[in-house]
Amino acid sequence: MRLTNALMLQGLLLFLFIPLVLLLFLRQPLGPGWSVALGLAIMVVHRLVAASWTAKFADVRCLWCGRAGAGRVTSSAVSRAVAPAHRRRALRRCPASSV
Repeated sequence: MRLTNALMLQGLLLFLFIPLVLLLFLRQPLGPGWSVALGLAIMVVHRLVAASWTAKFADVRCLWCGRAGAGRVTSSAVSRAVAPAHRRRALRRCPASSV
């Protein structure tokens, strides 16, 4: 499967939820209660959507940099979709993973 522009755009859109939640938590544009509640709801939904999306494209997209050519790594669940060029760096920065 080729990494297309549509796939890259999907990854970018999934990533943009992170700054949105930070904005809700730090600026609280809807007031403290509603901003925190909406931020938590976005976090829960994002976790479900992003995890399944990442698992679906783990064979063609590097989890570390988002470029094509990952291939699975079996050392941990966190690093299973990291390209060989980034494996050592990703595993070193992730204390939950083991080599």
